[in-house]
Amino acid sequence: MSIMLSAMRREIYRGHSDDAWQLFDRSAVMHLVSLDDSGAPLFRTLNYVRIDETIYFHGAKAGDKAEALGQAALIAVEEIITTLPSYFVDRARACPATTLYRSAHIKGLLEEIKDPSARQPCCKRL
Repeated sequence: MSIMLSAMRREIYRGHSDDAWQLFDRSAVMHLVSLDDSGAPLFRTLNYVRIDETIYFHGAKAGDKAEALGQAALIAVEEIITTLPSYFVDRARACPATTLYRSAHIKGLLEEIKDPSARQPCCKRL
């Protein structure tokens, strides 16, 4: 089964949307957040491919991701820039530690691609 997240039609990044798409292009995996049939939260890390403004990934016909079809979803990617350990500021306390990162997310609807010919562009680019 191939699944896609519908193309977004609004700003997805506080910066320029091209920067967000470039971050999706650089990221090896994405995080998917949605709900299963029972309404329980679903969080998965997935491989994906982007074609134009649509994100595609594969999944089994049964299981958590299949239960989330038709549900609202959020996908996110991030890129760590640097980690600042607490001992840079304070040798005794952990609270000054921080990580600087870029991130981007898309909100959309999980849709199954049922037409085999519609899956081909996704599979050919892998």
